[in-house]
Amino acid sequence: MSKPFGRRELDDELNKRAGRDTLPRFALHPAALDDAHYARFAKFLSHHGKIKSAGAVSDYTTELLPFE
Repeated sequence: MSKPFGRRELDDELNKRAGRDTLPRFALHPAALDDAHYARFAKFLSHHGKIKSAGAVSDYTTELLPFE
């Protein structure tokens, strides 16, 4: 698992386990992007003081288009 860039406080056992648990989901559906889910999660993080504001989903995600 890769190290978080510049965020040593995120390099803990919980985030390592979360990475291992979510990687298979992204491997199965690498182009999947649920804007509503990301928006709800950002709102949750903001409400609990983990981030300053939720912001626009497009500011922190990239949609991968399928190959044709």
